[in-house]
Amino acid sequence: MRIVGRLVAAAAVACAASVALVVPATAAADTLVVPGTTALDDRTFLTYVPCAGFFGDGATPPGLRINRGPQAPPLGQRSFGLAVADTGTAAGVVRQTLSMQLMGQVSMSVNPESASTGVAYAWYISPDLPAGQAWLGRAELEAAPGWQRVEVSAASYTWRAYDLATRQPQGSASTASLPDFIGGHGDGPGYVMAGFGCNGASFNLDAVSYGGSTFDLEGFVATTSIAADDAAPGRPVTLRGWSERDTGRRLGDPLVLERLVPGTSRWEAVTGPILAGADTVVRTTVAPEVPTHYRWRMGEAEYADANVSEPLLVDAVTAEAPAQEGSQSPSPSPSPTPEQTEDPRRP
Repeated sequence: MRIVGRLVAAAAVACAASVALVVPATAAADTLVVPGTTALDDRTFLTYVPCAGFFGDGATPPGLRINRGPQAPPLGQRSFGLAVADTGTAAGVVRQTLSMQLMGQVSMSVNPESASTGVAYAWYISPDLPAGQAWLGRAELEAAPGWQRVEVSAASYTWRAYDLATRQPQGSASTASLPDFIGGHGDGPGYVMAGFGCNGASFNLDAVSYGGSTFDLEGFVATTSIAADDAAPGRPVTLRGWSERDTGRRLGDPLVLERLVPGTSRWEAVTGPILAGADTVVRTTVAPEVPTHYRWRMGEAEYADANVSEPLLVDAVTAEAPAQEGSQSPSPSPSPTPEQTEDPRRP
C-alpha cells in the first residue's frame, strides 16, 4: 500500500455567490481508469467533509492508499482505501456539473472493514430560487463489510435553501431523493458529494458512477530505468536501477537484475531482490564472460503493476580478477522495503 495524494476539503468551495463549474461532457456509457490520482477527471475529486452538518467543524484528512483488492474489487485489480483517523469525517468523491439532470444516477461500490456510516451532500441552484440562494440536501448512508453497491441518488435527502452569503437556512425543510427533488424544481448547476467513515470505520472505494460513466480506481503507472557507471573497457561494470511513478517521484522499491542468456530469448534472474540505497537507487556489479544484455525488474506491488527497464548491453570482461557476477556494490546502505510513510498532503 502507498499513500497516493492530497484530498481537499469540500467545505471551502461550497458557498460561493455563484457556482463556478466546467461544461459537462456528453454522457457516454464507458469505464474510465483512474491511475492512482485524487482527481478522477477535471470535475470529479476525492474529498472529505464533516458528517454532522456541512458547515460543521472538525473534519480531518483521511489517509489515502492504493490496495490490490481487497477480495475481488468490482473493476480491475485495485481500489482506493480511505483510512479515517476518528469519527465525524466522511471521505469520498465530489462531482461538479452544470446540469444536475445530465449528471444522471450517482452510485459507488464500497467495502468497509466493519459496518460503516456515511453521508451525502448535494448543492444545487434551481431556476425557482431567488438570486444568491442554493439548495443543500443531506442524506445518511450505511454499508456492511464486503463489496456492495451504494445508490447515492436514491437516498432520502433532507433539503433546505441557504443564503450563500450568510450561510443561513431559508424557509422550511423537505425530503426527497436526488432525481425527485431536481425534477420538481427544474435543472441547474451543482455538485454531489458522497462518502463513508463517519463512525471511524476505514473502507475501500471503487467503481464510482455518474450516469453512464464509471471510474475504475487503479494503481499508478510505474517505470523502471537502468544505467551503468563508467568503467574501463573489459572491466566489471556497476549497474544502477530505480523505479518511479508517473509524476517522476522515485519509489525506492527493491529490484531484481535479469540477463538475456546469449543465443536464447530467455531472460533469467541474476540476483534476488536488492534493496535501494538512501538515494532510492539499486546497484550491483556484473562481469559477463560474453556480451550480455541486462535489465531491472520491479515486482508486482500494492500500488503498481510489475514492470522492467529497457535492456542494456554490457561487454565481456577481459581483464584479470573480474568481479563475481551479480555482486552488490558496498557503497549504498540498504533501506527497508518501502512503507506508506509519505505525507498524504504531497501529490
